[in-house]
Amino acid sequence: MDKLRKLLLKEQFFNLQTEYGRSVPDGFAIFLTVVARDRCKSVRLEMSAGLDDKTQLQEAARALRVAKLLSLLFKEENVISMGKMCDRVIKAAER
Repeated sequence: MDKLRKLLLKEQFFNLQTEYGRSVPDGFAIFLTVVARDRCKSVRLEMSAGLDDKTQLQEAARALRVAKLLSLLFKEENVISMGKMCDRVIKAAER
């Protein structure tokens, strides 16, 4: 959990917008909610469209880094492994 706490601070997760991208037919989204003590933040990432702007892509990558770590920490049947998909978006944001 220390890794998660540090990443939340580094990525300033609680300062992110609530939505990134835009919904399209047959697209997919990641919904991420983090509760830490008295703070709660939900972020919706529409991964199919609307992340063309470099700033929006970089902001979305901050949330995806958190989502990726959470998917690694909580390996359950209900949690989809997002590693490769997250990596692609994060790499695009770093270009």
